[in-house]
Amino acid sequence: MNVASDCAALEISLAAESPPESASAATALQTCTFEILDMDCAACAIHIEARLHALPGVSRAQVHYATQRARIAFNRHQIDEAILADAIDSLGYTSSGIAPQARADAVRLRRKRFVWQSGLAAFCAMQIMMFSVPRYLGGDEIESALGRLLDGAALVLTLPVLVFCCGSFIRGAVRDWQMRRWGMDTAIVVSLGAAFIGSLWHLWAQSGSIYFDSIAMFVALLLAVRWWEWEEREKNRSAIEARAGRSEVTTVRRIVASDDDGVTFDTISLASINVDDRLRIVSGEAFPVDGVLLDARTSCDESSLTGESVPVEKSRGAAIHAGSINLGVPVTIRATSNFEQSSARRLLQLADESARPEFETAIDRIAAYFLPTIAIAALATFALAFPLGISVAIERAIAVLIVSCPCALAIASPAARARAFAQLLSLGVIVRRSQSLQQLARAQSFLIDKTGTLTRPDDVRIVAIRDGYSTERAQEIIALLERDSNHPLACAITSAFRTTKSEKTVNAHFDMGTRSITGYIGNNRYLLSSPTNSAVQEPSCNSLNRSSPPSGDLELSDEDGWICTVAIGESLRTGAAAMIDALQKNASVEILSGDSAQRVTRVADLLRIQRATSRCTPADKVARVRELQHEGRVVAMIGDGVNDSLGFAGADVAIAANGALDQLRASADLVLITEDLSRLGRAVDYSKQVSSILRQNISWAVAYNVIALPAAALGYVNPLLAAVGMAASSALVVANVARLKIS
Repeated sequence: MNVASDCAALEISLAAESPPESASAATALQTCTFEILDMDCAACAIHIEARLHALPGVSRAQVHYATQRARIAFNRHQIDEAILADAIDSLGYTSSGIAPQARADAVRLRRKRFVWQSGLAAFCAMQIMMFSVPRYLGGDEIESALGRLLDGAALVLTLPVLVFCCGSFIRGAVRDWQMRRWGMDTAIVVSLGAAFIGSLWHLWAQSGSIYFDSIAMFVALLLAVRWWEWEEREKNRSAIEARAGRSEVTTVRRIVASDDDGVTFDTISLASINVDDRLRIVSGEAFPVDGVLLDARTSCDESSLTGESVPVEKSRGAAIHAGSINLGVPVTIRATSNFEQSSARRLLQLADESARPEFETAIDRIAAYFLPTIAIAALATFALAFPLGISVAIERAIAVLIVSCPCALAIASPAARARAFAQLLSLGVIVRRSQSLQQLARAQSFLIDKTGTLTRPDDVRIVAIRDGYSTERAQEIIALLERDSNHPLACAITSAFRTTKSEKTVNAHFDMGTRSITGYIGNNRYLLSSPTNSAVQEPSCNSLNRSSPPSGDLELSDEDGWICTVAIGESLRTGAAAMIDALQKNASVEILSGDSAQRVTRVADLLRIQRATSRCTPADKVARVRELQHEGRVVAMIGDGVNDSLGFAGADVAIAANGALDQLRASADLVLITEDLSRLGRAVDYSKQVSSILRQNISWAVAYNVIALPAAALGYVNPLLAAVGMAASSALVVANVARLKIS
């Protein structure tokens, strides 16, 4: 058995060179991922999860039917991957590592098995029908010897269907029996067994109906539907995997030299990261690779590893896990892995992280009671029909078992969910939590940040400067102060005021409330803030003197007072107008921005947004979210910066715009990874389509069983028609899901 762990952005391995003293309960945590390609229904995933959670040392286990993957977080001191793999295999499933070649080989083998099993079942079903048609047409007039010959030929052709083609059903039923549950495979095997034994009885007694044609047709149709569903899942997965490893943030700063006077950086692509490179990671940014912390301390969000949102404190020498978020000051790490090892499957992990929606969990609970109920209904049907003759009773009981097989109900939600994830990904939208699609479809109010979300800063220039002060020196100071921030405004400033100076910024501090940055460069203390906050006295800068500078967007000051004023132009992001038009069709749209009233009003007028609020603090944003929710509205919030994080936590749907901080992306329900905002408007329309398809699928699956079950019990549906009806019901669900397309 090939067991491999993929140390990806959310799949953590410990840094091998981490010192012993850094080992702790947190650093002992490790994750691994297994492919489980032989899960046939959502219930399989639930029971594997339960088995893994029961193991000592396992802190988190998520098994996903749609992606056929299990992700497990465990304590390496208590358990290892081999034990985890054995636990999965002990349930009758086959686990393997996620090495691309190993998975490709497993997929080819499974597809080949589907081809042979489905093909043989279909061939035998057609041949059996050739022998059965004369029986149906001739009835009692057919010669006894010829009738026995035809029935015997049908029996011979049924045996390979049961022995070879039904292998997956039998294995599933054995698993169900071992776990003391009545699963879908159990229902299928019981139906087939009852039909086959009943046919043998009638063949031996030379009276009653023979169901060999129903058995073969049932198996052929069921295998065809499962094959179709499996291919749809693989198609969706291929669309996801095609983008795996691509990150919106494509570069990182590498330290090439450092001394007492400062630090020199160069910018490299993520693919160029090598082991032992020293990387600078700013606050709110994800660590792109595994590493060791070189600075004194920081705190990290490792919720993707542990499932806990409490920040984990890190000290010098501690292991840093790829995909965790730096919540503290900018820090330096030494890479212990390259990007391919750490982040090659980021989007697949986001698909795995999609939580099981509440309605799907409800379906799982219903299914747990539904299958035993059907068994009781079949026994009751047999008992009630027994006075009509044993043949009639057997036929009706078998028809009840076959026609009510809840395959359509089981695949209704997972099939739509996998399709939606892949389709939205092609649109440039990552779904991190599946239930968010339902909420997005119901959203009645959209609250949108302005700077970085609706607009991009551009045309950054110094419009006024203190007499005798060098423009170049002012630009260098501003660029150094903004160097360790990845907010869109900071990125625009550092790009415009690019400097080759290697001066060190000491104790740089950003205050979200006053929107200002203070820091030392050399022995001088500087403050960069908006004009409205220029009179606010920072505790660390209370000696800065103020004058009356010209108006602008930002001001730079030192201990002697005002230095310069910076003006920043802005332009609408691509597709902003189209997105607003799409959202306003069915919901209200508001701007909540910390920017000045003049700039906010200008953008609102351009986009024809009726309500826009300026100078919003994070507390103001979350207060507006709660106000709307108190009115009974479903609220979606779109943002990109730390000042949106409180609103994200309170909103019904949180959407991170392209370029958002990794910290915000980690807490978002959906993440936009394209510059074109109009794609988000299309995603909202698509979410309504997904919601509609889900309702149709579940309604059809329930209605089918409500109608078909009494019909079979009353004798209006024979086993052959029951087999066709059951398979057609599942096929209809899959075909309906295939209608999901981005307009």
